[in-house]
Amino acid sequence: MTEEKGKRILYAVLNWGYGHTIHAFPLIEFLNRHHEVILAADGQAMVLLRRRFPQNLCIPLKDARIRYTKYKILMPLSLGIQAVKMLAGMKREHRLTKNLVKHLKIDRIISDNRYGVWDRRIPSYLITHQLRFHMPIRHIEPLSIIFNRIVFNGFTGIWALDSPHPEKNLSGSLTHDNPLSTHPKVRFMGLWSDLIPQKVDEDIDLLAILSGPEPMRTLLENTLLEQMSRLPGKKVLVRGIDGHFPANVEDITLLGLAERDEINLLINRSRMVICRSGYTSTMDLVRLGKKAVMVPTPGQSEQEYQAELYHKRGWFYAVRQDELDLVNNVKAARAYHPPDLSQWFNRTDWLDEAIREWPKERMKR
Repeated sequence: MTEEKGKRILYAVLNWGYGHTIHAFPLIEFLNRHHEVILAADGQAMVLLRRRFPQNLCIPLKDARIRYTKYKILMPLSLGIQAVKMLAGMKREHRLTKNLVKHLKIDRIISDNRYGVWDRRIPSYLITHQLRFHMPIRHIEPLSIIFNRIVFNGFTGIWALDSPHPEKNLSGSLTHDNPLSTHPKVRFMGLWSDLIPQKVDEDIDLLAILSGPEPMRTLLENTLLEQMSRLPGKKVLVRGIDGHFPANVEDITLLGLAERDEINLLINRSRMVICRSGYTSTMDLVRLGKKAVMVPTPGQSEQEYQAELYHKRGWFYAVRQDELDLVNNVKAARAYHPPDLSQWFNRTDWLDEAIREWPKERMKR
C-alpha cells in the first residue's frame, strides 16, 4: 500500500444506536495502520469513538436522521415531515463536510450512512447495508430506490456491508435482489465485527443484551427481569445504560454499560442470547456462532424485517416484544442454528483492494 500511505481520511459515523459505531471499529482499526483517520460523529457515537480511538481527532458533526412515530395512523404525515427534516440535515452536513475537506486537507471520505458527507473534489465512499429501505408503509418502498439513486450521485462508490452471496447474507432484499444490487458503484465489502471467537466454558445459560431507544428498552427490560427469573441456571442481563439498578433482583446478574471486551467474553460464555435484531448485533452473533432469541424493536421496520428473515431461514428464533414468552421461546430457539459465514468476515483484503483502486474509481466518476 505504499502508493496510498499517508492519506488523510475523514470517517463519518451515524449516531443512530450503537450499531453504526460498533461495526466501524474494525474498519477504523485497519485504516489506522496506514492512514491518518479523522473521525466525525454526533452524540453517543462521538463518545464511543473517542473512547475507543483516543489517538484520533474526533470532530462533532451533527447528522440527519428519520424518527418514526409509534402511532401508525400518523405514519404518512410523520414520514413526510421527517423527510423534509432529513433533506435539510443532509444539506447542512454536506456544507460542513466541504469546509472540513478544505480546512483539514482531507484526501478521502468514508461515510457510514451519512448521506450528506461527501465532496466531489475527492473520492467519497458510502457504507451501508440498505440499498433499499424497508419502510413502515410498504407501497412507498420504491421511493427509497429513487432516493438512493440520487444519493449515489454524490459518492464515488458504495460499500455494501454484507456478503455477495445471493442466499448466505444478512441483509436479504435490503441489499440483494433489488434494482440497486447491480449498480456499477456498488461493491460488497463483507461482514465486520470486532468480536473474536474464544474457547471458553459456556457457563452462562442465558445472556440478555438490551439496546435501542426508550421507552422500548425499559419495557423490554421489565419483561425480561420478570420472565428470566422463571428460568433455571446462570443468567446475565446487560442493561446498556448507566444509572440505578432495579431492586429485588436476586438470581440475575445485572450489568450497566459493558465494554466490547466484556461483551465479547460474555457472548462467548453464553449458551443462548436474547437481543434486538439490529444488523450489528446479528453480525456479532454470527461471528461467534451463537444461538439467539431476537426481539425486534417495535416500530423499527428494518429490525422487524430482519428478524422475520432470519426466523424463516432457520438461523435465529424471533418473537414480537408483546408476545415474549421466554420459557417457551428459549426452548424453541435451540432448534435454530446461525449460519457459517466465516469466509465473509473482516475481509481486510477486500478493504485493501478497494483502497488501492481509489484513484482508478475516481476517474470513473
